[in-house]
Amino acid sequence: MSVDISHEQGNVSRSEVESLASLLEDPDVYVHKEARKRLFELGEKAIPLLDEYCCGSRDTRLQRRIQGIIRQISLCSLEQDFIRFLENGVETLSNLEKGVFILSRFESPTIRTEIYEHQLDEIADKIIPLISGLTTAEACKITLHHIFDTEQFRPAGKEYFDPANSYFHLVLQRREGIPISLAMVALFVGRRLGLPFEGVNMPMHFLLRYQAGRENEFVYVDPFNNGAEVRIEQCAYFLKKCGIRPNKHHFEAAHPADMLARALRNFINSYEKRQEHHRVKDFKKLLELLEISQSGWNFR
Repeated sequence: MSVDISHEQGNVSRSEVESLASLLEDPDVYVHKEARKRLFELGEKAIPLLDEYCCGSRDTRLQRRIQGIIRQISLCSLEQDFIRFLENGVETLSNLEKGVFILSRFESPTIRTEIYEHQLDEIADKIIPLISGLTTAEACKITLHHIFDTEQFRPAGKEYFDPANSYFHLVLQRREGIPISLAMVALFVGRRLGLPFEGVNMPMHFLLRYQAGRENEFVYVDPFNNGAEVRIEQCAYFLKKCGIRPNKHHFEAAHPADMLARALRNFINSYEKRQEHHRVKDFKKLLELLEISQSGWNFR
């Protein structure tokens, strides 16, 4: 059997994209191969129609194939977006938020990140009347209570290393994540409220902290335990049990670029455990780009 899927380059038609997508499940290997080839020729122009077709399909196997093609088509463009992002610097929590939403597009290239930014806005808006007139420390405590108790953000369960626990848009959807992704919820909501939450890049377990009152007096928080307060002595004991000698810098505020690097390493670890080597390669490249940007080198 053969199929003619030749087409002059130009505007992408819905009928062509839908026909090509349906051929991805054709039992004839040649047909399947040629359909993929043509979709890659159409490139990013085909992505919105492909995504629409995928959302309307009930065939989970076909959905996975289409999603894989969309990711592959988008990869080069997303890398360029990440490079442009790095050229503007990763110096603030606002920058970090932009960065993690770019990473989300490596899982779902067609997502509208403004939907999730609005979700963070809405959480912050709910908190504003709760903290009016309170001290900064009291406002931080109420904010954590709202995020972890009222909004019910919770620690990942048995599937701790599932990449879904690191993709920030999925964390917001599912209300579930690992320590750093849960901490980012508090960091980004706190940024909207003007609260001084900071990330703490402790080995093995990411923490939050905020100033308790006097200078250099901090409250440390475990985002993986419903925002419960922890003492440095507890953390030091934990590190010793893990074979790590506690050091003062383990409990200092993390730079946004270091938090982004940790998020990237989590993706690499997750995909290594799933033996998805092409995704490991993708995220190692992003980490390398980040490290180059932090070393002072220019991409141009």
